[in-house]
This record gives sequence, C-alpha cells and structure tokens, in this order.
Amino acid sequence: MADPPPSYVIDSELQEEWTDSFKRHLEGANLPLEPETAKELEEMANGILIAMSNATKDTMPLKKPGKRGKRSPWWNDECSRALKELKHPSDSRSREARRSTLRGAIRRARRSHADQVCQNATTGSVFRYTNWYKGKRRSPLPPIRYGGGLVTQPQQKAVAFTEKFFPKSSSAHVSLEPLGVPNIPRRKWHNIIKEEVEEALAESSNTSAPGAFGTNYRLLKWAFDANKDAILALYNGCLSSGYHPKNLRNAVIAVIPKPNRKDMSEPKSYRPISLLETLSKCLEKIITRRLIYEAGKHNLVPQSQFGGRDMSSCSDAGLCLTHDIHVQWAQGKHVSLLTMDVSGYFNNVDHEQLIYTMERLGYAAEICQWTRSYLLDRTAQPRIDDTLCSPINLPAVGIPQGSPLSPILSSIYSIPLLRAISDPQAHTYAYVDDFSILAFSESHASNIDILQDIAHNANETLRLLGLEFEIPKSDLIHFTNRKQTPSSSKLVIHSENGEHKIYPKTVVRWLGFYLDQKLNFKEHVRYMANKANAVLAGLRMLGDTVKGMSVKHARILYIACVRPILTYGSLLWFHGHNQKTMADPIQKSQNTGIRWLTGAFKTTPTGAIHHLASIPPILPYLRKLNVNAASKLRALPKLAEIARRLPRAWDTHDHSLPQPPDTKRHPRVEPSPITRLASLSHPLAEFRTPYLKPPWSLENPFADRLTLSLPPGGTLKEQRVKIAENANRLIDALAHEGTLVGFSDGSKNVLSGVRKVGVGYSIVWRNTEVAKFSGGIGPRADIFDAEMIGLALAARRAVRFAKARNIHKIHIFSDNQAAVRMINSLGSHPAQFASLIFRKEVHDFLRGNPNRSVVVQWIPGHSKIPGNERADSLANLGLLASPISLFNRSATWAKGRATQQVAKEWRRAWSQNIHSETVRKHIPRPPSLKLHPIFNSNILPRSVSSRLVHVMTGHGCAPSAKSAGSSSPRSRQT
Repeated sequence: MADPPPSYVIDSELQEEWTDSFKRHLEGANLPLEPETAKELEEMANGILIAMSNATKDTMPLKKPGKRGKRSPWWNDECSRALKELKHPSDSRSREARRSTLRGAIRRARRSHADQVCQNATTGSVFRYTNWYKGKRRSPLPPIRYGGGLVTQPQQKAVAFTEKFFPKSSSAHVSLEPLGVPNIPRRKWHNIIKEEVEEALAESSNTSAPGAFGTNYRLLKWAFDANKDAILALYNGCLSSGYHPKNLRNAVIAVIPKPNRKDMSEPKSYRPISLLETLSKCLEKIITRRLIYEAGKHNLVPQSQFGGRDMSSCSDAGLCLTHDIHVQWAQGKHVSLLTMDVSGYFNNVDHEQLIYTMERLGYAAEICQWTRSYLLDRTAQPRIDDTLCSPINLPAVGIPQGSPLSPILSSIYSIPLLRAISDPQAHTYAYVDDFSILAFSESHASNIDILQDIAHNANETLRLLGLEFEIPKSDLIHFTNRKQTPSSSKLVIHSENGEHKIYPKTVVRWLGFYLDQKLNFKEHVRYMANKANAVLAGLRMLGDTVKGMSVKHARILYIACVRPILTYGSLLWFHGHNQKTMADPIQKSQNTGIRWLTGAFKTTPTGAIHHLASIPPILPYLRKLNVNAASKLRALPKLAEIARRLPRAWDTHDHSLPQPPDTKRHPRVEPSPITRLASLSHPLAEFRTPYLKPPWSLENPFADRLTLSLPPGGTLKEQRVKIAENANRLIDALAHEGTLVGFSDGSKNVLSGVRKVGVGYSIVWRNTEVAKFSGGIGPRADIFDAEMIGLALAARRAVRFAKARNIHKIHIFSDNQAAVRMINSLGSHPAQFASLIFRKEVHDFLRGNPNRSVVVQWIPGHSKIPGNERADSLANLGLLASPISLFNRSATWAKGRATQQVAKEWRRAWSQNIHSETVRKHIPRPPSLKLHPIFNSNILPRSVSSRLVHVMTGHGCAPSAKSAGSSSPRSRQT
C-alpha cells in the first residue's frame, strides 16, 4: 500500500503566487518545445504534473494531518464548560447528570450552528447543504467476499474488487469482422486549437475529484493561463504521434456502493469510478467533443442509440417508444417489450474491436492510434477506506468509467449489436448499455417468437463482441389496450449458461420510467411522487417554521432538486385534458414542498402559499414543459428518431415508418406523445441547423479584426451613465476617423390588440445618415429575434456601402448584450439564421482586405445616445409596417409564450378561486413567477418570514395572553 499524498487547501487568493511558482518549476524542467517521441511526451507530461504539484507545495497551506479532522465547527464555549465540568467536577452531581449536560450542550450547539449556516447560505453554496440529510459513511467498507471467504484488509479488498470489475483478458470469441459497420473513407485530422482547451476547461468544475497527483481543474486552469503553449504542444504531440503518456494512464479507483443492494459483501454490489488526472481528462474532453461531432455530422452511430451523443436524452427514447406503441395499437397489433442489460459492458469492451470499428467509421488515423495507446497498459490504484492501494496492472480490455470518452466509445462499440437487431416487426432502443426491443404482431404469443429470434441474434453478435446479456436483469411486459386482454406468455432465452425463463410483469422500470401494461403511467406518477417526498423529508432538516434557510434559498432547492423529479417523464403521459386526478399525487408532493419552503402550516390554503412562493401549480407547469419540448423539434437532426416520427407535414417525416391515424377523423384514437408535441409547434417554425461548426475551427478566424465588445459582468445602473458618455465620445471620434458607424435596435408592442415586433437600423458616415431601415417581422417573434435581425441587416448594408466607398472600418452598436454575444456564433441557437447572414457578409468583407476591421459593441439603451435613439425610433416605425413573416413562429417567441401562458392560466385560476378575507386583504395582487422582493432577499430571518406567511394567509400561531412569549410549536410544521 502507498501512503496517501498530502492534501492541500487550494486558496484562490494565492493564484498569483501559485502561477509564479509553476512558471519557475516549468522553466527549470527544460521540457521539449515540440514533443514528438514517446520519451519526450512522457517527459512533457511528467514535467507539467510535477511543476503543478511543486507549485501547490510551495504556495498552498497543508491540510491538518492525521485521521482526526479539525475541531468541530459547531463546538462552542458551553460545550467546553460542560466537558470541563465532566472531567473536573465542581459540585456533587452524578457523573451521568454531567454527561447529560454535555450531551444537551452538544445538541444545542449543533442545532444552533446548523441554523446559522443555513441562514447565512448564499445562492452559490446552497446546494452544498443537500448532502446533510444523506449522511456520511464513517464506517469502513464491510468485509468483502473473495476466494471462498471474507477479506478485511484494504489491499485484499482492492484485489477482490479489481478481479470482479476488470476481466483478466478479452473474450476468445472476439474476431475483427465488420458486423454490419460500414466502411467509410478516412477523414482528415486537425490540430487542437487553444479555444478547444479553453472550452473544455470552462465547462469543468473546480471541485471535481483529482487523480493521483492531486491536481484539480482549478490548478489546471491556472497552469493553462500561465503557459498555453506547453499544454497545447503536449496535446497535439500526443495525437500526432498516437501516444498517451503512461503517467496519465493511471487512475484512482473510487469504489461506490450501488443503491438498494441486499448483500454489501459482494463485490458486484459496488461500482468502480475512475478518478483520472485532470491534465488527461481535459484532452479526453476535447477528443470526446470531436468524436460526438463527427458521429452526429456523418450519422455514424444509429439513431436508435440515444446515449453517448448530443441532442438526445432518455425522454427522447421514451417518446419514441410510447409513440410506436400507440401506432401499433391503432393498427390492431399486440405489443411486447423486452429490456436487456449487458453484463459489465464498460469493463469488457475489446480494444482491438473498438479501434477496428472506429477505423471503418472513417475516424482519423491519429485519433484511432491515440485511442489504442490511451486504453493499453493502464494501471489503477483502488482507494479503500481512505487508503490508496498500490497500483494494479489492468488487462487490455475495457473503458475506464469516469472518463469523458466512456459514453461515446461505448456507443460506437454498440453499433454491431444495433445493426444485428433488425426486424420488420420490431423496433430497437438503446441507451449506452441498456437495450430494449419492442415487438408487435397479431398476438402476444407471436411477439414471444419474434423476441426469441432477435434475442438469439443479439446474443450471437454480443458473443463476437466479447459481451453477454445479464439475463436476470431482463424484464418482459405485454402492453394491452382497451380491446386486448393481458397475456402471461413467457420468454425462454437459450445461452451458453443454459435456459433462462423471463416471465411478464405488470410494471417494468426502463430508463427511469415506470411502464405499466395499459401505458397510463399511473404507477410512474406514484413512484415519482414518492421519490420527491423522500427528498423533501430530507430537506426539512434545513428549515422549519422557526429557524433555517431563507425562503429564497429553500425555493431554489425545491425548484432544482424536487420539481425535476416530479415532472420526469411527463412528456410521455401529460396531454392536459382532464388529467387533474392523474397529476394529483405530484401536486400533493408539490404542496408539501411549498409548505416547507414558506414555513407554512398544514392547514394553510395551497393556492395562497403557491402565490407567496411564486411557484405555479403543477398542471400549468407541465403544459409549459410540453410547449418547450415542442419548440425544440425543429432543432433536431433530420435523421433523429423523433424527427422521423413527426407528422407528414413536417419535412423530416419518414414515409417508411407507420403513422398514427388522424385524430380529427378518428377522435376516439388517443394521439401519440410525439404527435401531441408536434401539434404545439408548426412544420414551418424556425429551424436550426446542427453541426455547422467543427470543434477544431475558429468561430472568429480574424482575431483582432472582428471584435465583439461586451461590458464587464454585472454592470451596475450607475455605470451605464458613464458607459453612455464614453460611447458618445467614441462615436464622435469614429466619425472624424471616417469609420462607418451603424446602430441597430428592435422593438415590441401591442397595437389595437395585435402583437407587433419591429426592426430598425441606421448607418452613419461622417455624421451623415447614409442608409436606414424600418420593418416588421410578424407577431410570432420576440425582441431577441428583432435585435439579431437588426444586427445582421445593419452589417449587410454597412458592408456593401463600405465596399462601394472603399471604407476599411465598420463599427456597429446594439443595446442587446445577448445579440452582440451570439451574432457571430454558428451554434444551434435561436435566430441562427441572423448569425449566418452576419457571418457571410462580415467574413467575406474581412477576407477581401487585411486592413479591414469590424467591431460590434454593446451600449446601454435609452441613455441619450443619438444613434441608438434613431435606431429605436426606426424600430418603432417598423411596428406599423406590414410584417415580413420569416417563420410561422420563432423559437424565442415559443418559449416566451409558454412562460406567459403559465402566468396567464395561473392568474385566471387565482381570480376564479374563492379566498379568505385575510388572503384577499394581504395578497391583493395576482400571482407572479418572480419572487416578491420581501422574500427574495436574505434580510428576514426564517422565523420572521414564516410568521409573515402565517399572518398573510391567516393560518398560524396566534399567541394568547397565556402563551405569549412561548416558542412556536414545531409539532404543527410540515
């Protein structure tokens, strides 16, 4: 066993000192500038890691050594006095009485400290306290079953876990065969650029667990800022030579218990998570982004694999499954589902077969060779009971769980299996290692025959991949509609291990959804409500009616930790018609959560506390989720499974797939969830094209010649005046220089009951307006669309004028920060079409002459800047013009309208409900989605805010003459 490395407290205040030390150590290492050989890459990686470690040792304070932690933060003077009295008694009380006094002091101190921490919580730290109710395991792992007995020593446990988690070798059945994988020409490799590293680091958490060297992402970010060239040279050297340094192939294995396991002495009751060096994980993130981009751009992975790719989720898989069931029911078919899990999928991936598959898919030779090196000769150091065990050599098989590469490589490895499971009477759905087969025919008995044939073919393919299904985890369910009767037909699967019988269930759990035979999702709703109630039971320790967390922070926890559980899978079952009873369990759970976060009593009317918490009832919120999901349909790749199942009017519709009957002609037929979502959008809604920008390409290839100028974060109102003054001086200077200056703006208003959105721009040269525009863009657009279109049109007009007059400099102003930030982006964002217009015009202009430059700058609106006021007046004139409808509706408008509809429905229900005189008196205004300023601050302690809720709702503890001054009865809190 190895001694654990010393731990240090990473203090962000010491960044400058750490950076200086890191530079000093890196310069003293004499590392190669452009490493090419394996030896040079090893030296480079080792030098960077050692420099980071030494800089940490030089500058950061050492954590207190030993197993005993620092003094308990809740310990106070009362505890000290009670302890002193126990050790050195000053009176004749018994030892048990003094011990009881100490216990009482500790109990009060801990409660007081916890209340104080909760009360002083910030928005950034509030989620840290959700771990309190989960508890912390302080006891060591139990004895682990190994070699016919039980082992207790950490190193022995490490061996037991290693042999269970990682097979000794790959399967002898694996053979390098295409197995249905197409042979695609190789694509070119592109060097890693600085922006890729910056993006990978920006999305990385500073608190993620470090590897063996103890360097986290915060230190890696500092290191990259200090010496970008060294890290870029390492990364590009690794890829160009197809080699991954050995010191980056070591992983610390954290052994995580699986939930709800009966026998915790079995190694299979645990899951291995690899803690890799952040220097390696950053490179893995970059390669992952590239693999996913190419898989989506060139449709390399079958769309039925919903995991390990972008723009896909469990909800997408669930929508496709329920859609297909409804379609087959409408055609009079019987439907059965078989769910299967691959045993030890990640740890049994054969490296050679994986690389062979990647080569056939056309991935660059550099990526394939680097992946082979990355996977080979890996070592692991299991961490057992805070003991870091000696390194163990891992076999040449498997993908490290915990690596960013793991999901996409696993999805690529599943391609042969998905190709093999092809049957005209079945559909396949996969989420990484979870595979499901939906069979449909004239009877459930026939479905069993179909499933048996497919399972046999799947087993044969898995055998060639060195894998096998874990049959005991497989589930079978026969779905039945109103006209069909339940079936008890069982499935028999034959394998090398013998015969396995799978009996049908009435409810199966699949990707977190609970599917019942009738597909009414009542069991799913009940499970989600129970799960949310369990979380709420734990959150109650963070606040009650007297002490604890503020309403503001408790609301944040409810919205982030509870409501997503309640609404998970709602897209599959919620259609909004007569579903109040269906949603009743999750509404009751929400009522419990609202009572907790407001500190209200059980008898408090739920409508009033929803109003005070600014959280709408569950039904309007579920409608909002549906509309938001519908607004994303036109952003999906054309070959996505959901896109192919959209109705015939949509351009992504696949005519080879059966479609449900038209509900207008057959009103008794229940629409599928995909058809229902499509009805909330439109085939001609704004579309967005994915995969326009490769990860290795620069979004701004013109460096200093194309500038997007934004204010510093959190610009205060008083600073806007100064910014406006500086902008006016800049505009005057630009006019004297001969720079072409543009101003663009958008406007929105309701005229004669009709929603109007206008666009305007003004182009000025040498203090003379040389071009202007006013126009409308239709009622189903929003202000962001107008701002984006205004910028794009202003840029196009300015470029053409500049080319005609041989002007080299263009400066455009806009008062919308989001538009300035997004106008040059190729991402799949709202108003993407405006970015494409801007890029085409501006980039062509800049490519034409190296002396040309373009600046797009934010300025505060309505701040007495003449050009901005002129653009605003032109945009207002555009409200009166005949609108040019670019799309049926924009994505921004659709999402904004969904939020407005929630508020509107909620206000209507509030006005129709009967409220007590107290509620009408103290809560006169209609409900809002924005928390009231009284609760949206940390000024009021929990006791005051709770009492305020009691007074405003008329349900609280009114103190009588006898009870005045007594503490609030916590027994009545929820």
